[in-house]
Amino acid sequence: MAAVAYSASTLSALVKLTYTSKGVQNVAYNKKHRPLFSRLNKNKSFSGSGHVIPVIYSDGKGRSATFSTAQATALNSKQVAFSVDTVVNYSDALITRDLIRRTAKDEGAFVKAMKHAIDSQINNHSNDIESNLFRDKIGNIGTVSTIASGVVTLVQAGDVVNFSVGQEVVFAATSASALRDSGASGAITVVNVDAGTFTIGSTPSGTAASDLIWTKGDYVSASDVLKISGLQSWIPAADPSSTAFFGVDRSVDPSRLGGHRVSGSLSDIKGSIYDGCAKLFRHAMGGEMVAYMSPETFRLLNAELSMDVLRNPSGEGKAGYESIAIISPLGSLECVPAPFCPDGIVFILDMSSWELLSMGEVPSIIDDDGLMVERLYNGDSFEVRIASDCNLASHAPGNNCRVDLT
Repeated sequence: MAAVAYSASTLSALVKLTYTSKGVQNVAYNKKHRPLFSRLNKNKSFSGSGHVIPVIYSDGKGRSATFSTAQATALNSKQVAFSVDTVVNYSDALITRDLIRRTAKDEGAFVKAMKHAIDSQINNHSNDIESNLFRDKIGNIGTVSTIASGVVTLVQAGDVVNFSVGQEVVFAATSASALRDSGASGAITVVNVDAGTFTIGSTPSGTAASDLIWTKGDYVSASDVLKISGLQSWIPAADPSSTAFFGVDRSVDPSRLGGHRVSGSLSDIKGSIYDGCAKLFRHAMGGEMVAYMSPETFRLLNAELSMDVLRNPSGEGKAGYESIAIISPLGSLECVPAPFCPDGIVFILDMSSWELLSMGEVPSIIDDDGLMVERLYNGDSFEVRIASDCNLASHAPGNNCRVDLT
C-alpha cells in the first residue's frame, strides 16, 4: 500500500473529533468569568445587510374626556426600527510542524497540542467579546492615568483584566484622533494586576495621560468603529444625541430609546441600585432583571448588606454567594459580579430585552471550505482561524438602566 502523507484535511479530521460546536461553546461560555456572554439570548440566524428591530416607544394618542378632542388628537403609536449589523472579529492559532514532529511518538500529543492552541485562542476571543459587551462601539479597553519608563498606570485599575503579556497595544488621544506615532504599537512585557499597571517594551511617541488604549487592530484610523456596540452604546452615560444609532434618532425619547440613567454614589451602592430600580418600575416593563457590576463593586455592596439577609436566586438566606439578591421595587433583583464590567457602573438589565445577534456560532472555527486546519503557504506551520460575526441588540432599551457610582 502506497504511503500517504498527512495533509491539512487529515489533520482537520483529527481536530474535529475534539472540536464539535458543543465543544467550542463549552470553552466560550464560562459562566463565572463571562456571566453576560453566557446568559445572553443567542440569535445565530443573522443574514442580509441588517437585522431590523422595531421598538414602540409611545402608545397611540387620542384620549380625552371630550369626544371631539379625542377625535381631533388621534395619532398612531410612535415606533422606530433599529437596523443592527454585525461586526467581525478574528483570532488565529498556529502550531509548527516542528512541534508535530517532536510529538509524533505520542499518538495523542498532536491533538493535545492543537487543542491547547485552539482553547487558548477561543478563551482570548471570548474574553474580548465579554469585555466589549460592557463597553461601547469604540472598543477601547482602558485609559492611561500616567506613563513613565514604559509603565502604564490605568485610570481604572480593574481594566487591567483586559491586558496580558505579549499583547500589542496602540494609543490615541481621543476616539476621533489618529493613533499615536503613526500607529506604532507597544508589546506588553509585564502586567501587575495588584497595581493596575502594565509595562510595554517600546512606548509610541506622544503617548500621554488620558490616552485611550486598544488592542492593535481594533482601532486603525481616526473615528474607527470596529467593535461590538455594547451596553455603553445602548445605554450611554449621557442622554443620546440626535446622531443616528443603527439608523435611529434616540434624542426624541432618550430614556425609552437609550435606556435610563441614574447618578449614584460608591458610599451607598444599595441605595443607588434602588434608585435605578425605582425608575425602571415607574417607567418600564421588564422581565428577568439582573444587575451586573465589577467584582470590587460587588464586594462593597456585599459589605453594605452584611447586616441584612441576602437571598440567592433559589430563595435561601446566604451571605457571600456567587450572586446575591436584594429586594427592590422590581422585586428580588439578582446582583452578579462580572470581571469585565468597568468599575463604578452597575447595569440593571431586563435580560429578556437583549440578544446577541450572530452569523452562526460565537466564536467559531472557520471551516467554510471544509478544512478546520490550514497549512500556511509561507511558513512551516499549521493554522486554525477563529472568528465571530456578531453584535448586541436590544428589543426594549427603555427596560434597562445604568447606575454611575462615581
